[in-house]
Amino acid sequence: FYTWPSRASVWKYPADENEAGKSAQYFAEFLHSLRMAIPEADIAIVAHSMGNRVAIAGVDIESRIANPTNTPK
Repeated sequence: FYTWPSRASVWKYPADENEAGKSAQYFAEFLHSLRMAIPEADIAIVAHSMGNRVAIAGVDIESRIANPTNTPK
């Protein structure tokens, strides 16, 4: 389970966008450590609303960590 620090209010959306951007790196590290701990496991990611930004960016970052030779230059 992974969560990020949302302020849970439509009026706080700009602050949440900022936190989502920062949280992507932490999610990538979490995902990478999970893949290393249980390499044979299938991992399902379920995200809602702004959490999709965290998940998509995190998966992108983690894929570059896992496959550094496939990183675009």
